[in-house]
Amino acid sequence: MEALRKLVVYFSATGTTRNTAKQLAEATGADLWEIQPVQPYTEADLAYRNGGCRVNLEQNGLAPLPEIANGYPDFSQYDLIFLGSPTWWGTAPKIMIAFLQGADLRGKQLAPFTTSGGSPASGVARSEKPAAPEADWLPARRFAISDTQRDMKQWLEYLEA
Repeated sequence: MEALRKLVVYFSATGTTRNTAKQLAEATGADLWEIQPVQPYTEADLAYRNGGCRVNLEQNGLAPLPEIANGYPDFSQYDLIFLGSPTWWGTAPKIMIAFLQGADLRGKQLAPFTTSGGSPASGVARSEKPAAPEADWLPARRFAISDTQRDMKQWLEYLEA
């Protein structure tokens, strides 16, 4: 049986998700692709206590979806795509929705993962699925800073079962 060709696609505003994505790519032998916004997020953009900050406006639908700066990888080369992001307001950042809406993921397995101190992965997965309904969605996983390589391997084993 031919091994699945894997890709880790991620968005990271602060570096936390980037670190997890790199670990996941290393653990699975997957390629790595970072989603980059046309307008990078600043500290002021992420100041969620300010109701008028960029991410509050985006997450509440009061601003257009962010634009993707670096396009899309050639998804035809991959069977399984790990899709990573932080959790914002219990859901996926709107840049993830923009990315998914612009991607052709028909027939691809998508395994979403999120980085969060406490919000479950289910909110991220629930918000992403409508943006790519033609994909085969696998169970999502939340990773906290305290998670270990063993935690990651357990999720991977669960996905393979």
